[in-house]
Amino acid sequence: MEMVSILLLFVRAQREGMWDLHLYAFQKMLPFFHRYDHTNYARWGAVYLAQMKQLSVEVQTEFDKGNWVVKGSPRRFNKVDPDQGQEWLNGTGKRGGGIVGITRTTAALCRWTLSYNLRAHIAALTGKMFRVANDDQIACNESNPSRKLRDNSDEKKVIALLRQANVFNVNNQATTPERLQNMVTKDVATARIEESLLNANSLGQEELISFVKEKLVALREHGHYKKLRDPRLKIKAPPFSTLYEVKKNDTEKCAAIKADRDTLQRIITAYNAGRRVDLPQILSHELMAVPLAIFDASSQLRTGNKSVLMELLSSGTERPQVTPIAGRLTLVVDGQALVMALGRPSDCNTFDDLGDKFVKAVLASGKDFYRKDVTFDRYRETSIKCATRKKRSRGHAPIRRIIEDGSVPLPKSWSSFVALDDNKADLARFLSEKLLTGAPVEKIVIVGGGFEEEDAVKCSRPNIDIRALKGFHEEADTRMILHCIHSDAEFLVVSCQDTDVFFLLVSHLDKMNCKQLWMRAGTSKKPKYLPIHTIRERLKETIPEVETILSFHAITGCDTVSYFAGHSKKTAWKTFTEHHMLLGNLGNGDLDDFTKKSVKEFICRVYNVADAESCNEARTMLFSRCRSPEALPPDERCSTIAY
Repeated sequence: MEMVSILLLFVRAQREGMWDLHLYAFQKMLPFFHRYDHTNYARWGAVYLAQMKQLSVEVQTEFDKGNWVVKGSPRRFNKVDPDQGQEWLNGTGKRGGGIVGITRTTAALCRWTLSYNLRAHIAALTGKMFRVANDDQIACNESNPSRKLRDNSDEKKVIALLRQANVFNVNNQATTPERLQNMVTKDVATARIEESLLNANSLGQEELISFVKEKLVALREHGHYKKLRDPRLKIKAPPFSTLYEVKKNDTEKCAAIKADRDTLQRIITAYNAGRRVDLPQILSHELMAVPLAIFDASSQLRTGNKSVLMELLSSGTERPQVTPIAGRLTLVVDGQALVMALGRPSDCNTFDDLGDKFVKAVLASGKDFYRKDVTFDRYRETSIKCATRKKRSRGHAPIRRIIEDGSVPLPKSWSSFVALDDNKADLARFLSEKLLTGAPVEKIVIVGGGFEEEDAVKCSRPNIDIRALKGFHEEADTRMILHCIHSDAEFLVVSCQDTDVFFLLVSHLDKMNCKQLWMRAGTSKKPKYLPIHTIRERLKETIPEVETILSFHAITGCDTVSYFAGHSKKTAWKTFTEHHMLLGNLGNGDLDDFTKKSVKEFICRVYNVADAESCNEARTMLFSRCRSPEALPPDERCSTIAY
């Protein structure tokens, strides 16, 4: 508002010919010119202001009378600078009946130009004779009925927004946002942008004072001084628009770690030459800055495709649809997954519209079910999934938008909105309340994980006992298992496409009360149902302790644990079917030495070094076969810390 007020003062000074106000407004603009890198205005603005304050008495007197601007009619508030008046005159010769396109003959063009002033004078006398003044034919755009109607409508919208933000109630501080907020979009500025915008005047004033001292006032020192035309370093102050800019990865990307190939070559050469090389001692430590078995060259966890294992275990059991058995039916939905699947619908403009769409999708997917459970993720500041979420949001500018109510407009970039955990937490709270409000009377709707309190669970029917569902689960995956165990339905369907949920369901099926457990995956148009009860029974034929598949899934790579370089889930599964007993104690009780040793033996089996009993011994064997550093398992210390 400060910059807008200065600009209005500047316009008023010009329109009314107020010289002192013109200088005052221009002086107020100078700090902003410096702050926002308007180089020419910043460099010559101070010079112009100094010269205008040193005018001669005669010129100063005329300027004070308003003779520094011109006007074309006796109307008020219509004076302009002489250069703008000249541009207007030049423009009249280019409009209809003007010079543009009338002829290509040079002589005719010269005659038109020389007689233009005389013809304009004759036209003015003719209008005066018939008492038709040019002033009667000119109307400001702002005075048109359509423009007035639009301006009035815009004013009402601004007032409505100010009232919604509770600006007029100065005593109520409850709705005051913690940071600078866009009044229309509800986007919240970062601390850096807020500091830059709120202190733009003072910071620009400091730059202006420094500029004047260095380039206009300072004397020569040792024969050197800064010239007015010397290049000026740009400040690049962040405006609000930088909130929507995506940062390039060039500045944030870690430098690639180059393997010390010379060191490895010297070790191999010495070993082949028969020299005494204590390989077990050397290879008991990592040869690189990071263990390349579980990190890539840029120090990032190695990733893989975990869904191939779900396809492998469920092959031959998929169905396009299922027929519910008679009795109680329950549907458990991953709320955040459904939000991501919906995205930003093209026919939705506000969060109210999105909430209605979400409720409709939940009710439509479970129209045959008596009970519907919806769970959401929790977004903690300190979480082992922070790196995974940051990687997923790479390439998008996270923008904070507070959902005060359903009238808040949806962001144009949905990816930038969901890239911020605070936004997803707000959206989960909003959708949870919306879902409970829109729950049908004849259905039971239970929502968990999406409220302010982490352990809060709410039900559309107050007489249902849901105390057992309270829990501090960060992931909706484990919270869904809790809801499945709580349900007394004979037929249970879990709507989710996550491989982690698939392994959790197979592992914990024996704790549930249902006769049939199905996992609904695929898409809305092409759904597929996986019979978890059938898959579990089939797994028991090869792996009696089915619960160990959770240990296998965690040790061979998931969202928070790195994959082994060169070893996919599919190849590791073959090892697991033969040596699953090595992971039998992992996850049960304390992590004792026996469990650590068994896990390391399993890692050796994954690397196809059956004779090795430790990771260091496997590293020595593989290195002796001239394997690359990426093909070596992590050493004892790294494997203990990482797994």
